[in-house]
Amino acid sequence: MSRVFWTAAWSKNLSDTLWAKISNLWDAAGFSEMIAPGRLVAIKAPLGGIGSHYYLRPLVIRAITEKVIAAGGQPVITDTTNTLWNRENPSFSWHEEVAVKGYSANSCGAPLVIANGYAGEDGMLVPTTGAELGGIEVAQAIYEAEAIIVVTHVTGHPLAGISGAVTALGSECLTSSGRRRLHEGIKPIFKGELCNHCGLCVANCPWGALISNGTGPRLLPDCCKGCIRCLAYCPQRAITVCDSHKRLFQRRVAEAATAVQRTARGKIGIFSFLVDITPQPDCYPSSGPPLVVDIGFLASQDPVAADSASVSLIQAAQGFPRDFLPIKEGVEKFALATGADPWFLLDVAAGLGLGKKDYELLEVPEEGKGNA
Repeated sequence: MSRVFWTAAWSKNLSDTLWAKISNLWDAAGFSEMIAPGRLVAIKAPLGGIGSHYYLRPLVIRAITEKVIAAGGQPVITDTTNTLWNRENPSFSWHEEVAVKGYSANSCGAPLVIANGYAGEDGMLVPTTGAELGGIEVAQAIYEAEAIIVVTHVTGHPLAGISGAVTALGSECLTSSGRRRLHEGIKPIFKGELCNHCGLCVANCPWGALISNGTGPRLLPDCCKGCIRCLAYCPQRAITVCDSHKRLFQRRVAEAATAVQRTARGKIGIFSFLVDITPQPDCYPSSGPPLVVDIGFLASQDPVAADSASVSLIQAAQGFPRDFLPIKEGVEKFALATGADPWFLLDVAAGLGLGKKDYELLEVPEEGKGNA
């Protein structure tokens, strides 16, 4: 059974700051023990994407950076670029995008680098566990790190069910070509009875894989890259992905995560932030309002346990009223909101040895330490 440390999102006194909470979680989870003096530590943070205003603030990253420095490590803050939704090289606008959200070397306390390089393909092929991939291209900055601190803003995900620690490792730590391999063969399904012929899916497909035939969109399968951007833009919920394709994606993500785990030789620390828990991940250009109330922050050395605790806590939380989602406690909200079962992803990941679904949730006591 793995240990997952937890602290509430709310503060009970003026000394119980966000900075103090992160510091206490770090100490409880024993992350300093993974860091060798003077060695590179990659802080993998969800930096990119402009549009959604639900994202982690730079203060979160700064607090983690200072803990890495205090432990003797050399931190670099990193994320990968996403070429699935942009045929042009998104690296040229990456620094501008992260700056708009307030991320900089000054605000975060360490250099910000594109993990997979400006061309998107800097990385190394690493063997994976499982039958789907055989190996995957891990981004160079992740590959070279002595230890990895994964910072996740837990949200829903249209294919994986949950955007959390496992997807951060198995999707967001890859080169552009590695990420595209996860989506190969994934195809959207169009529900004609729900389509209002607005044309947004056709206009926003970056690969020209959709054309309008007067009665709705028609897919050109040979052009489709499986990015499902069309699903994100559909206002009618008339586009979906079949369950078998979702499970295929989940198996690939779990396998890719084992490659990242292998490069770090198990030196992976997870911070999961259960605040502003939206149906869509941070990379979406917009997102609906949060599904549930803010819950808290988690820390663990087990990505599967961290995600299992996240899903369970969100399931138990009180939800906000939605037109498609029951608000009562105990409902599996991610599965209802996204149509993808997060537990399938975690079952596969646990079966591959990425971590354990069984966990002990340990509340970190409020000690009032840290900067006010």
